[in-house]
Amino acid sequence: MSEKGSYQNIIQVLDPHGNITLVLSGKEYKEIPKTVAQSLANVGSAHGDNKDFAYIYFRYMARGLHEGWFKGHPPEVVPGGLGGIQQALKNLKDGKASAVKYVFRIADTEGAKSASL
Repeated sequence: MSEKGSYQNIIQVLDPHGNITLVLSGKEYKEIPKTVAQSLANVGSAHGDNKDFAYIYFRYMARGLHEGWFKGHPPEVVPGGLGGIQQALKNLKDGKASAVKYVFRIADTEGAKSASL
């Protein structure tokens, strides 16, 4: 969490002695209490110091996907295309969506025009 108010929102509900992982290096996070442990995630390190780890890790995850022992969240197509966003957000807020990936088909949106290539 690092920008557009995300980390400020998280620290409002975070245990005062909790942990937070941030993604923007070199930024000061003055609002985070000193009692909160901070760590930094840096995906760019997969191209530098951690490239050997990243090479093995991502091939291992690909193997898991292929063999079926590692799976992503199941997709759920929301009816109505973009018109279904409000209901999907309500489901998330009400705790009715767990470990699911919502898919919105823009072509299913009422009034959407199909583009021909």
